Amino acid sequence: MPKSNLKSLDSMPKQGEMIYIPETGMTLKPELHPDSDLIEKRLAIDDRPYIMDFFKSQKATNTYIAQRIPAWGGLCYPHALKDRIYSIQQMMNVATLMDEEFTTPSTQSNDKKLETLRKAYFSALDGISPPPSTPIARMLFHNLEYIKESLNSRPQVQQRLLNAIRNQINSLAKPIVRNIDVLPYDRYMELRRIDVFGEWTATLTEYAIDVDMTEHLENSSSLRKVRIAAIDSITLANDLFSFRKEIPAKDSLNAIWILMRDKKLEIQQAINLLASLFFENEVALINSRNDVLGSKLGTNQEVCAYMTELEHLHSGNAEFHTFSTRYQGIDFQGERFTSGEVPIGDFPTLQEIAANDTGKRRPD
Repeated sequence: MPKSNLKSLDSMPKQGEMIYIPETGMTLKPELHPDSDLIEKRLAIDDRPYIMDFFKSQKATNTYIAQRIPAWGGLCYPHALKDRIYSIQQMMNVATLMDEEFTTPSTQSNDKKLETLRKAYFSALDGISPPPSTPIARMLFHNLEYIKESLNSRPQVQQRLLNAIRNQINSLAKPIVRNIDVLPYDRYMELRRIDVFGEWTATLTEYAIDVDMTEHLENSSSLRKVRIAAIDSITLANDLFSFRKEIPAKDSLNAIWILMRDKKLEIQQAINLLASLFFENEVALINSRNDVLGSKLGTNQEVCAYMTELEHLHSGNAEFHTFSTRYQGIDFQGERFTSGEVPIGDFPTLQEIAANDTGKRRPD
């Protein structure tokens, strides 16, 4: 994620203070791909060598796997073709660990290392095996081999997907300090469409169900609005459920701070408003979907299937936040958490877990 600053960081609530996560009122129901659980178990084995090579820590590796990142893919692409869901769920590991690698403090402050990583990931995109010192870039390389071959019959989708990944890499490799004290809400949401891997994951939808929406997206503003609402939903759910873990890390890149500033709200009021904005965004998604259904595109089966999957990008992402220990904490024992009072907790980062496990700072 990009850097951010906020003058009021010192006034953040302290660890142990309570906040209330309200219900979002989401009406669209999540669905899980029938092969998701089995593939998640396979990936815990298949991807472990890459993850272990990255963290250099058994404990951090186990903690990461326990976050169940591949399940995100099973929820967001429940109708993916049977021969594509493995590559999709593996790509969830790639994207998450790529973000982890670029955003560690030692990397963010090292321009040379950022450029080295950028080149390694670009090599993966270009079909060149990255060096052994970059295990996650190598995982991307192997993951893309299958995806690119599958997309040879959909060259426009392939190019748009590679461009989305390239833009994501550039965003991570050239972090911008974003001043939350002055950043408008609408501009924040626009910037976050890349920050939260939104363009990448939305384009992956077309790969998942084997459709090409390039021309339809160019020609239909309503279809573009469905896509944008699905992407914005990722940001809104992330900000709602990530807030309590971001505070101890002094991470201010969250819509809650902007709402507090612009609306002159207390923290809890801003949290409540964010939940309402999540619901309003779902309403906008549904209304735009209905506009498409009422147009000539409404009889196009591929367009309808695409919109259904975008609905699941929205609902699946939100559902994932309710049970993943990435958002609920490593000691979370429940099946899912949708609302209630929670403490501002101590969420050690995976890098901190790795450093404590190995007894030394992770090498730069």
